[in-house]
Amino acid sequence: MKNDNMFAYYKAQKLFGENTETEWDNFINAFRQPLPVTFRVTGNRSTARTLNETIVHKHVPNLQNVVFEDKPIPPPEQIPWFPEGLSWQVNVPKKVLRKQEEFRKFHSFLVGETEVGNISRQEAVSMLPPLFLDVKPWHRVIDLCAAPGSKTAQLLEMLHSAPDPNAEDDLLPLPSGLLLANDSDAKRTHLLIHQSARLPSPALMVTNLDASRYPGIRVPAWVLQKGEQAGPKDEKLRRLTFDRILADVPCSGDGTLRKNLGIWKTWTVADGNGLHSLQLRILTRAMQMLSSESGSRIVYSTCSLNPTENEAVIAEALAAIRDFELVDASTHLPALKRRPGLKTWICGENVPTGLGKGNRELKLFNTWDEYKAFVDPPQDAAASAKEPANTDSTATAPKPPRFKQTLTPGHFPPSEDFHLERCVRIYPHLQDTGGFFVAVLERKAGASASAPDPELDLEDGDEEMQVDAPAAESITPAEISTPAETAGAKRPASTEPDVDTKEAKRLKVDDAPSTSAAKPEARPPKKQKELKDDPTYKESPYTFLREDDPTLTACLANLRLLPTFPRGNVLIRAPQPPSDILASDGKPSIRTMYLANELTREVILHNDHRRLRLMNGGTKVFERQGGNYVSKDDVQFRILGEGLPIVLPFVDPSTIVVGNLATLKALLIAYFPRCDHLQEPFKSMIEAQTPGSHVMRIPPEEWEGVSLLHELVLPIWKSEASVALMIDKKAKSAMSLRLFHADITPAKQAPKPKEAEDAPSTKEEDAAVIAEPEPADAA
Repeated sequence: MKNDNMFAYYKAQKLFGENTETEWDNFINAFRQPLPVTFRVTGNRSTARTLNETIVHKHVPNLQNVVFEDKPIPPPEQIPWFPEGLSWQVNVPKKVLRKQEEFRKFHSFLVGETEVGNISRQEAVSMLPPLFLDVKPWHRVIDLCAAPGSKTAQLLEMLHSAPDPNAEDDLLPLPSGLLLANDSDAKRTHLLIHQSARLPSPALMVTNLDASRYPGIRVPAWVLQKGEQAGPKDEKLRRLTFDRILADVPCSGDGTLRKNLGIWKTWTVADGNGLHSLQLRILTRAMQMLSSESGSRIVYSTCSLNPTENEAVIAEALAAIRDFELVDASTHLPALKRRPGLKTWICGENVPTGLGKGNRELKLFNTWDEYKAFVDPPQDAAASAKEPANTDSTATAPKPPRFKQTLTPGHFPPSEDFHLERCVRIYPHLQDTGGFFVAVLERKAGASASAPDPELDLEDGDEEMQVDAPAAESITPAEISTPAETAGAKRPASTEPDVDTKEAKRLKVDDAPSTSAAKPEARPPKKQKELKDDPTYKESPYTFLREDDPTLTACLANLRLLPTFPRGNVLIRAPQPPSDILASDGKPSIRTMYLANELTREVILHNDHRRLRLMNGGTKVFERQGGNYVSKDDVQFRILGEGLPIVLPFVDPSTIVVGNLATLKALLIAYFPRCDHLQEPFKSMIEAQTPGSHVMRIPPEEWEGVSLLHELVLPIWKSEASVALMIDKKAKSAMSLRLFHADITPAKQAPKPKEAEDAPSTKEEDAAVIAEPEPADAA
């Protein structure tokens, strides 16, 4: 595998200094090797530690000294720089995973845990940006280019983690912060939503916008105040700024050569050159959106090694917005092997060869002046003097440029010292990874917030952004149940579709605004047009239910939740409150309820969902239960498995039924085991409960050779004579494999479709089929 232009370009950069031919060879040879499989153990710390101990003490010992086809196979290894050893690397061929017995078992274990969200398959270097961002539960965070979502899931875990690593309960169900995940590709946002569903969060919002033109968001001033607040809340609308911003921008991806082999053939210097302006616009927009609070930071990253996409973007942004500086991150993650950023580099251009249309060759340039002189050669005065006089005006016209200019001064090294050596470069031969680039930026001490963009942001208190949302203290119950948008909302004049990620990668520099556009001029904002429906955006709005909504009131009463439950933060996806509108079955048409935290609620209430192209907000917590065993006059909701960790603090402890491993095994073996067939004391406890949704707790214990090392809390449904475990089939199978070392669930022994159709069913079996939950969809 070879690309002469790529080799010439990167050799000219002197990535490893002078006279380092050996390291260059190691660098290139590492790119020619397959990329190891890497994964991260996810979830809250106690669960992740327990699962990690299973890998360490059960699986890894069985994978020692494995020989396959006369070759020794290395066991999985923990990635040394990842905190608490919760990430792993497996460097074995695929056929070993398929055919070698112990590795095949380990692979099945990984697949099962991945399907239920306990393990995330993620490239090692992709785990770095969230670690450098250092998110806390109270932070307002935005991930500008979030899809496919592995970094977003990592950020969510950090947002929900208790600050004290030794806390008994290390999962914060309702953090005060916010994670706003954005991507310009609508299809990829659905993948993003699916990925983040592994850790459901009331603090998550997903939007579908061009990151370089992300619109300003307004919230009441009291939302932005820190600590305890005395007196009445300040309802004046203010611009929402962020404490942490991740800009993992679209890039040429030449650091991914180990897994994207096609880049070896298709790489050209134009890839990075053409993306520079988009990357710069995204970074400068992030700088405008960052809070002025001390310690607020931006992490800029790419999976490219090209300095025009990395150091050049950082230097041009720092020159345009002078209030920022690079953070020295050399001591963060001490076990990570890295190299400093480049302070000088060479730019390349594909120039015409003169041998025919379309024939080009790579030419390198040290400086902007050198490049400019080549593109626009000086006029030859001596040659012009020898030419005969000619009155034709075209005779004295200047020579046209040799080719269309695609580089700008910002592509070249800056004359000013921005401490670019503080950037982090990851090379594949250092720790058997892909190539990667990370830069951490913070405001200089004493610097104020950046001036708002006059086209994207409105001044604080500007009513044009208010979207007719009333102040919280004046909201009546009827007004809360209106969608968070009205016809009078305003947005920037441009209503062009957002830039697709793939299209963005083909942008040309000459199509982009000049460097000065990164720092907008102080001019009045353009008059905004009335917001019109966008045919490319078809998402339903979110509507907050009234606190006295009859369906909500009945739901909370049946589930026996405590009065402290934040009922004012419950929302649905509908243009109007449907509690009084009956569905065809004669019941209220609300089927699913979501829960948002306070900050998410205020963002949804005070910003038009069409302007933000809001794809998802909050997390599902309650779903209406159907089936013949629920009477027509009885509206029953159940707590969803994905929402249980969020709702659990508000469940009356006296209503939680306690089971054991024998109970769990019975609930895994059958969909709907009869209550009178279960063992005591669970049998008596569950028979005493009314039909409906309940919560079951299983304490740690040892039973028949099975070890449960941490408490399990699970949703169950009790009917008149039976009980069901209300988690999806894949989660049941993964739990069965982890605890009982085999899949004992009915799904494993399910009859073929034809057999299932012919088999007679009882009312109880029908109830089981209806109640058995399906995996959550991406929406």
